[in-house]
Parts: sequence; structure tokens; C-alpha cells
Amino acid sequence: MANILVIQFRSDARALELEERAIRRVLADTNVDVMCKNALEGEIDWSVPKSEVTGYSGVVLAGSGELYFDGGHAEEHEGRVITSRIAREAKPFAEYLLEHEIPTLGICFGHQLLGYAAGVNVGHSVVESKTGTQTVELTDEGALDPLFAGLPRTFPAQYAHKDVLFDLPQGATILARNSDWCRFSALRYSPKMYSVQFHPERRKEDLIMSLSWFPEYLPSGVKPEDVFAETKESERVMKNFAAMI
Repeated sequence: MANILVIQFRSDARALELEERAIRRVLADTNVDVMCKNALEGEIDWSVPKSEVTGYSGVVLAGSGELYFDGGHAEEHEGRVITSRIAREAKPFAEYLLEHEIPTLGICFGHQLLGYAAGVNVGHSVVESKTGTQTVELTDEGALDPLFAGLPRTFPAQYAHKDVLFDLPQGATILARNSDWCRFSALRYSPKMYSVQFHPERRKEDLIMSLSWFPEYLPSGVKPEDVFAETKESERVMKNFAAMI
């Protein structure tokens, strides 16, 4: 059986458990086992990437509702301070994944972390940041890529992010976008190495619960149930990644 190392970036115990449960639920009917480690609890030694990934068939760099490369916050914001440290420490690890083409899927914050490691500026965008169910539009390359096998050219997915990649990483291919509102919704760095800005592991009920803990992702007066819809179709992205490894 293949096994996946899921690296999480959450200090809130409720959010940590919800994310792990969502990932395990999506992968329950695949032939992979899941090991979750929380980077914010020191469970990953970024300085020894080879040792950390040895024995695993692939890596998932998960999201975070607490960390921001910018997020529109002041530099002294705790989420920005922690992210600055994590990004510096994790960069050699992410570079190792890129250089050795380790099967990897970056999700939301993980998508941004891979972009940062590839030399792209990551920051807040009023235009491209979004929270809610949005339409993912596959490019011609994305429509032919195994990560999106079985999916139509457009499908709904869950977004919840304040930061974005400002440029396309060198050598990466755009597989999906959300019109001009999220230019880099999915990237391929190499065969079996991908990142997505949306959350293929999350369902409507997951985001409604999560946003009750992190209401700053929504404008004042907006309820999570008003902006999220069912997106079970997008879970195929996770399943396809598991099938590859």
C-alpha cells in the first residue's frame, strides 16, 4: 500500500482535526495510507528533507487558516511572523521536493509555499483573494492532465485564501484558473508534482464549520452558508493524486 505524508500548518486543535478528517474521508476508498504531521508543533525537521520523506510515496502540503504571507495584515501580525519563519525554514524542504520531483500536492497555503520556494513573490491581492465556492476552469493542459482525469472543463471548488502567487513559477504549467480572479488555481511543476489554490479535500459543511472559527475570511455580516455550496466533484483531484502514486 502507498502512503502519503500530510504536513499540516495549524495550531487550532479543532481546525487540525477537521482537516485531517476531511483528507482521510476523501482518500478512504483509495489504496493509500495517510500519516499527518503538524509543522507548527515541530513534528517536521525542515533541515533533513530526505529523512522526512523517506518511506513515503508522496507528500501533501496542506492549508492553514492561521498563516499569512501577507493577508492584508500588518507585519507584526502573529500569522505573518510565524509564516515568515516557516517559509524560511521550509524553503530547503520544498526545494528538495521540487528538485527531486517527489510526488507532491500543495493545497492553498501549501500551494503558496511551493511558489515561494520556486522564487515567486506571495502576497495579498484584493482582486484574487476569495472565500466561497467558485468555478475552476481547466486550461487545455489541465484538461489532459491525470490530476483532473474524469473532471469536466469547469467544476465548482472551495476557495478560502487572502494571499496569492503574483507570478507563474519558472517551468510551471497553469492547469486551472478562476477567470482573472485567480490566475494560478492549479499548477504542475513536474510529472506528479502539483499545487492547487482551492481545497479539493473540503466539503460545504467543512468550510461552514471552519469559518465559524475564522470569521475574518468573510466580510462583516456575510454568513458561511451563503457563500459555500456542495463541491464533492472536486474531491476527484485528491483521488487522482493518490492514484498516481
